[in-house]
Amino acid sequence: DYTCFAMYHPAAALHQGSLRAIIMADMAKLPKLLEELNLKTTINTLPVLVYFKDTESRFVTANEATAKMMGAAVPEDLVGKTDMDYYPPDIAEKFIADEREIIQTGKSLLNIEERVKTVSGEMRWLLTSKVPIFDGSGKVQGLIGTGRDITERKLSDEALRQEKALGDTIIDT
Repeated sequence: DYTCFAMYHPAAALHQGSLRAIIMADMAKLPKLLEELNLKTTINTLPVLVYFKDTESRFVTANEATAKMMGAAVPEDLVGKTDMDYYPPDIAEKFIADEREIIQTGKSLLNIEERVKTVSGEMRWLLTSKVPIFDGSGKVQGLIGTGRDITERKLSDEALRQEKALGDTIIDT
């Protein structure tokens, strides 16, 4: 059990042999902390989705790529909302169930391939990781999630599979 993301913070600690980022007990202060550490600019320039959620799966803050994928004008429009506000119920319920498991167990969900429907109706594939955020007493206070669009790779893999299947069919005849 390890996290692939850690922030420097005076409360950061090693816990049961696992590196866990201890940010703060009050998730509401997270956006201000990110600005103070100049991380808001950094996460906004990343070509991946980056978001923080509280224990109720509500967005606390997110980067511009996340806002764009979800159809929000700016990241601040996501604050206080959940995936239910942006995705079809079947997709949103799966995301929220995964987050509930992370909150309850304190275990990360790493490199999961997920199919999502964008606001424009387009189906995309994301490689998603979600990592719990702990307070100073070791209680889960929320999570940080990342997502990278892997749609082109998935389409390429499928084209190769179809080409191989066609080749196998020709050889067998």
